Amino acid sequence: MSSGGWTILQRRSSRYVSFYRNWNEYKNGFGIPTGDHWIGNDKIHSLTNQKIYQLLVEKTNPEGSTYHSRYSSFRISNEGDKYQLTLAGYNGNAGNNAMGANSGHRFSTHDEDNDGSSTFDCAEKHRGGWWYPDDSNTGSTNNCYSFSDRVTRYEYSVCYYYYCYYY
Repeated sequence: MSSGGWTILQRRSSRYVSFYRNWNEYKNGFGIPTGDHWIGNDKIHSLTNQKIYQLLVEKTNPEGSTYHSRYSSFRISNEGDKYQLTLAGYNGNAGNNAMGANSGHRFSTHDEDNDGSSTFDCAEKHRGGWWYPDDSNTGSTNNCYSFSDRVTRYEYSVCYYYYCYYY
């Protein structure tokens, strides 16, 4: 992780905190900041709509390999717009602009399906809330591609989502 100025939006490092949560839990946040948690979509919206922010995603698989994706511009809209995600300026080694397909999409949970998939509820399938793209962006009619798909093989890998003010 780059030093200084980062706020951890999400940490997933064990199976002990479930991320299979409802809309209000993702809205308000859950877990504890020193452990596995989601800071809350309302807080992310408030933070990312003040100035231009970056998003840094770091993942470490069980073998100890670390991957990152960094976006030079990151924000989410308010709840009325279903916390729509906006990302730009990818750089990293996580492969193929890992979250690029998620930009422009609204947040989904198992009880608030906003993914646009024509075949099923992506949050239900992946057991967690996220900005799942619709079928037209993935070229698939039976798969919810997302950055988190790359981690399902490493379900309990260390995963951090950061933001910082872009200087």
